[in-house]
Amino acid sequence: MTRSRDAAIGLLKTLRNAGFESYFAGGCVRDALLGLTPKDYDIATGATPDQVARLLPHCRMVGKAFGVVLSQPAKGVSVEIATFRTDGTYTDGRRPDAVVFTDAKGDAQRRDFTINGLFADPLAPHPDGSDRVIDFVGGQEDLKKGVIRAIGNPEERFGEDFLRLLRAVRFASRLNFSIEERTWQALQANAPKLNGIARERIGDEVRRMMSGPRFAAAAQLLEKGGLAGLVLGLPASGAFTPMRLARLTPEAAYPARLMAWLHDRGDRSAEENLVRVRTGLNLTNGERDSLAALPPLLARAAGWDDLGMAARKRLLAEKEWPEAQRLLEACQDTAGLANAVARDARLLAEDGIGISPTPFLTGGVLMALGLAPGPRFKHLLDAGYDLQLEGKLSSKTEAQAWAAQN
Repeated sequence: MTRSRDAAIGLLKTLRNAGFESYFAGGCVRDALLGLTPKDYDIATGATPDQVARLLPHCRMVGKAFGVVLSQPAKGVSVEIATFRTDGTYTDGRRPDAVVFTDAKGDAQRRDFTINGLFADPLAPHPDGSDRVIDFVGGQEDLKKGVIRAIGNPEERFGEDFLRLLRAVRFASRLNFSIEERTWQALQANAPKLNGIARERIGDEVRRMMSGPRFAAAAQLLEKGGLAGLVLGLPASGAFTPMRLARLTPEAAYPARLMAWLHDRGDRSAEENLVRVRTGLNLTNGERDSLAALPPLLARAAGWDDLGMAARKRLLAEKEWPEAQRLLEACQDTAGLANAVARDARLLAEDGIGISPTPFLTGGVLMALGLAPGPRFKHLLDAGYDLQLEGKLSSKTEAQAWAAQN
């Protein structure tokens, strides 16, 4: 991120040299103070959008009404530059109806949480080389305490932008912070307002928190705060303990994390629940397909001891099987089965045939033998591949001869 930071500092210098108060703002300041590498750099400035556009190259307006300009000072580097502002009333629970340009202090007061209301000045660093921090809201102290606290009145902050309810959970889970009591009470009281948010916004926010390393903590906070049922499109759960989520490996994909969450809250895999979740979280087509594929795979795995060699190999070759395996491992009741499947899978992979070898018989091969597509055609493809998986057909020639006879 040195390249991004250097580019952003260059923009700051240009704005500052033109006489405009300008600082790094928001998440990049928070993360740097926590010893994390910022993903990107944002700038807050006293310059209006038009003044920014005249001063800085490669700019485009992305929210002129809200004072936001996007600059791309170098290839692959984007810096959002926002004019200091205060917000008017919010009537849609998303954006202010109007804004008034102001100074840095006023801008800090309109932000969501104290840890996100900090500014930093890299052009006037401390003797140790660290950026000078400008803190109007007590964000530095809350960073030290590990606290998520709304700026000002938490009821007002959540009432302005309902998505802040989920952002509070995301920051708390990601950073392993607690949520300050008044902020937490306001979060719980305002939870029903999530129904006023577009599903794609909810889905994006939940995906971000559940894709992070502390996804079990995120789910638990959503449950305790009365937000989980609303985001999932399901009834609220009773007492919730993230048993599977806590045991699920970090490699687990987002759909597997959702499935573990559903199992932990007792919703299991009923198709009607999966439909609600797919809709409620605005999942991508790929995520929907993955989520739908997991329950049948788990059901097939439950009968592992009764499956023949071909059926076992077909199960292990399924695209979503690695995620199903992780779900088995994450449940105490199925951990033994998971170990047995993993052991058998290693043996099957080393049997000289493999888990999913290229089929000897294909549609083209059968048609060349004079067979027309139809029920028998499919039966020959499936049965022939099973025999191949079991080592009963060892070459394409054998497979063709078998097909001709059957």
